[in-house]
Amino acid sequence: HACLRLWLAAANAADTADSNPDLAVQGTFEPICYEFLTQALITFEEEITDSRQQADGITVMVGSVSQLICLEEDNYDNIAKKVSQHGAKLLKKPMQCRAVCTCSHLFWSPREEGRREGQRVRECLQKCLKIADVAVQSSNTNVGLFVEVLDKYLYYYTQGCDEVTPDHIQNLLTLCGEHVAYAEGDTASEVKLAFRNTVNYVKRRKTEGARQEGDRFHALDLSEISV
Repeated sequence: HACLRLWLAAANAADTADSNPDLAVQGTFEPICYEFLTQALITFEEEITDSRQQADGITVMVGSVSQLICLEEDNYDNIAKKVSQHGAKLLKKPMQCRAVCTCSHLFWSPREEGRREGQRVRECLQKCLKIADVAVQSSNTNVGLFVEVLDKYLYYYTQGCDEVTPDHIQNLLTLCGEHVAYAEGDTASEVKLAFRNTVNYVKRRKTEGARQEGDRFHALDLSEISV
């Protein structure tokens, strides 16, 4: 795991150097950055076998790769595709769901000059819902996954991702309300509390949005959502 982090740190260093005009012409460090990422993936595939460590490794890789701006489009897509594939192949469905949710950040960089592809984000989130549905059918104790995916949808909604629409949020709120009511197991109270907190957040944003023209939360209807 330490080796993975070192390769990723090297990739981020190369990315920083590439954007520094005092060091080189832009693009000079791009192949170096890509090579470091390739080595990080090899390390992940060959050295990390424990499922929990794999899940942690995917989170670390997404955190590093999503920050990069020097990679050519094809190279970035190749790395993002491989990381996403590893996330979808984790041992347990809840792990897969959370990993694919995390991988959505590969297509919505925290940096304004980075990659922001709303369509790819939506595809990741839709895949998360399918995985969550399978997990819940297997065990109702996994119902909290729906709330986690809802929270991720809301994140992109607040970020202005146009591909995440009011209808998506509205339908998910209804879906979560229906499933959370029947939550079972030791985590049932935690799931219900998490959903209640999410609904309260949406209510607060909706109230604030009523005073702001064009606010996206104003379009949501919470009248039939019970918590």
